[in-house]
Amino acid sequence: NFYVYVFCFLGFLRIPQYAMYILSFIIAIFFSSLSIYTLDKIINKYVNNRFLSSLISISIIINPFIIELWLFVEMGIMMLSIFSMIKAFTCFDNYLDKKNQRLLLKSLIWMIIGVFSYQGTMALFVCLSLISIINHSKNVKLYFKNNIFMFFIYFIPIIINYIFILMFSRNRVGGIYNFQRTISTIIDSTKYIVNGFGLFPK
Repeated sequence: NFYVYVFCFLGFLRIPQYAMYILSFIIAIFFSSLSIYTLDKIINKYVNNRFLSSLISISIIINPFIIELWLFVEMGIMMLSIFSMIKAFTCFDNYLDKKNQRLLLKSLIWMIIGVFSYQGTMALFVCLSLISIINHSKNVKLYFKNNIFMFFIYFIPIIINYIFILMFSRNRVGGIYNFQRTISTIIDSTKYIVNGFGLFPK
């Protein structure tokens, strides 16, 4: 992925690890702030309260699940992925307003950037887009139509990323993408969650 190439390049330049961490930290702060600002402008359209919309934006970006990403040296690129998902949502939301096909393309491009940066943030685009779709869908037909557009914006980058990995890391993909093992892991994990993570009574 993108962050691997970035940090390999920095390593090739013999930049000390602590310097890479500081650089990544600065980048993470920059994209976190930009994400909050960008998201706040969209949420303010739906929440007619400046303070509340800002609070919602901050809670979406600054929460335990996203802060966990800051434990890794690649935090800067991971926050770039967060920002890319928000930009993709922003373009998609504007498309639902203006019906300009170029905005769909822009949304797709931002999603590709986000996926190639870090795949773990993709659900953010879906969660935000669903709220926008519900707000813009006047009937069931339009609701499904908008969901289909979102579906393609979500899955096309995954396919592109998958093809890219197949081309450059075939053995690794073969090890990870075992369909039966993946389904089995999902089922086992779901059982573990339903049973209270082993901490609570079943």
